[in-house]
Amino acid sequence: EIFDLDLPITVSVLPGTPYALETARTAHELRLEVMLHLPCESLNHQEVQPPPSPVIRSDMAPETIRALVANALDSVPFVSGVNNHMGSKLTQDRAAMRPVLEVLKERKLFFVDSVTGGRSIAHDQARRMGVPAAYRHVFLDSEVGTAYSRNKLVELFRLARKKGRALAIGHPFPETLQALREVRELARKHGVRLVPASAIITD
Repeated sequence: EIFDLDLPITVSVLPGTPYALETARTAHELRLEVMLHLPCESLNHQEVQPPPSPVIRSDMAPETIRALVANALDSVPFVSGVNNHMGSKLTQDRAAMRPVLEVLKERKLFFVDSVTGGRSIAHDQARRMGVPAAYRHVFLDSEVGTAYSRNKLVELFRLARKKGRALAIGHPFPETLQALREVRELARKHGVRLVPASAIITD
């Protein structure tokens, strides 16, 4: 259903899930951008047990973090960037984020801070390290509902007009997908252009 929208959506793939490989390959075949959705430690311990892929935790040694990030990247093809899945704890820890971002820098990948916690330093740290980065402005479905997601799209477009660019993250809920079916008309009304995540990344 995401692919049928025919939109320049960046598809973020959670490693270790049953259809990760197929999803990434199909997205690439359709010329959609692919990101890795990297599982990271949260403050409220939302991590699923057992997780589909190892969660990057702040108490891990730097070499362990680097190895886990590299393994996750190797498991999903055609990746051009990474964003954090969960991660409200990890993304506020500079020491733990450094090895994550080192791997991204080595592989010339960009980073999108999902901003899952109010104290995230991940975007700032990426910029300090020379990793091209952006951060999430709007969550389309922190409440699930077509009207809610539609209103969030309007908020996104207003921010884009004000700031010059803005980035939203959403999930493939039926309600979110329904709102996205109206996104071209909404974008036209607000005079904004729909682009993949990499188009708003800053060095």
